[in-house]
Amino acid sequence: MDSEEEPSGLEVDAVEGSGVPRTAPAGLPSPGWLSVVHRIAWLLLGLSVAVAGALVIWYASTTPGLNPWRPTTNARALVRIGAAALPALLAVPVLIFRPERGRGGALVGTSLAWTVTLFLAVASLWSLAATAVDLSPEVGVPVFDIESVDQYLAEQVDGAVPEVRVPTGVLIQSVEFLNANNVKITGFIWQIYGPEVPADVSRGYVLPEAADEAYQQDVAYQFTRPDGSEVIGWYVSATLRQAFDYRHYPFDRQDIWLRLWHRDFERGVVLVPDFASYLTLDPAAMAGLDPEFVSGAWEPRFTVFSYATNRYLTSFGYSPDTAGAEFPELYFNLGMKRDFWGPFFDHVTLGLAIAVLLFGLLILTTGDPNRRERFGTLTTAGVFGACTGLLFANLLEQNQIRAIVAGQQVAYMEILPFVLNVAIAAVAFNSMLLNGTRPPRFVVFRDNLLPNLLYWPALFGIILIATLLAFFR
Repeated sequence: MDSEEEPSGLEVDAVEGSGVPRTAPAGLPSPGWLSVVHRIAWLLLGLSVAVAGALVIWYASTTPGLNPWRPTTNARALVRIGAAALPALLAVPVLIFRPERGRGGALVGTSLAWTVTLFLAVASLWSLAATAVDLSPEVGVPVFDIESVDQYLAEQVDGAVPEVRVPTGVLIQSVEFLNANNVKITGFIWQIYGPEVPADVSRGYVLPEAADEAYQQDVAYQFTRPDGSEVIGWYVSATLRQAFDYRHYPFDRQDIWLRLWHRDFERGVVLVPDFASYLTLDPAAMAGLDPEFVSGAWEPRFTVFSYATNRYLTSFGYSPDTAGAEFPELYFNLGMKRDFWGPFFDHVTLGLAIAVLLFGLLILTTGDPNRRERFGTLTTAGVFGACTGLLFANLLEQNQIRAIVAGQQVAYMEILPFVLNVAIAAVAFNSMLLNGTRPPRFVVFRDNLLPNLLYWPALFGIILIATLLAFFR
């Protein structure tokens, strides 16, 4: 056969002491199949490049300012382009190394190229998830000036702007997460009662979501302006109970809000933001946040006032006609981003250690008695014993994550112990197959080479798919 022609079967190099011949056994892929694999790789490359190019042209024409060097401004567009180009990046090593021929170097080169490509793709998605910017509140419609307040109230209160308004301001000094659903905030709340507010209207506010401090208010200062307006400020130290979303942990962002009622809510008194007390209400400027704000492992991202209209199927004991009425409620929103480096490295470091040890077990798993003697007691029972220890450590890690999210939600970081659980079971099952009476060709080939080469690409591939589904659907 000419040196440039394709072999009639998978060429394999003899492994010293393994008893594996140079010529592949009958039944392995034929030259026709080798050609099909090569053509499929070219087709996949062409389609992938075409789709990615079309997306680039479409986004460039429809998305002003599309800039790959500032990915946080257009993360979803860049992720879609990257996902379209990924098959091409995986097809190129197949065309270069021709792993379908079965040569050891070609198989190893393809596996290494796939592993690096998928790892870089996962790392890129993690970077985008960590740096993505979202300045919108989770609850309600944001308001930035008195005109937007008037518009919202006119739409919500039967087309009429309520007559009794109480300007209300907020300054938050510290935030502390006590557990998965409770957060403690400290700071100041003030209100301004103008001369037009009836004297019999109560002075004060209510934090309806506070655990114990909804009506407990300590007056910090009180004075009257020259125009007759009464200003009252209260110091706030309250524990709020809210349903936080931990599905993206440790890349999660939480919106902590102060939901504010007036004490005389049955009289239709509306709280409005005290815009005049802030230099700016740009969300990124974080007005209403103390310059020495303390938040522990969290970083503030934005502050904004918003309105939400809630409907209660009760009259609270007042006139039965008020049951089911809708009334706008004022919210002060504080967007927080978790400092992900600490928990990220805690979980990833342990997960990586388990993955490396598991890969070592897979490499040492052999059906060759000579190699087994060289490595001592690495029998099927030995592999099962080692996998049991790794499984125990992995389950402890998963329980630690569950203790942090403490709810029915499944956190993103749980994908790592889940994938490792599957990998541990697969390694144990592979050892059982390899040392069985009739092992399949997949594990017999070059003494378990293919499972070794597919281990890291499969691991990073599953994590990549899970990351795309979690953050960029």
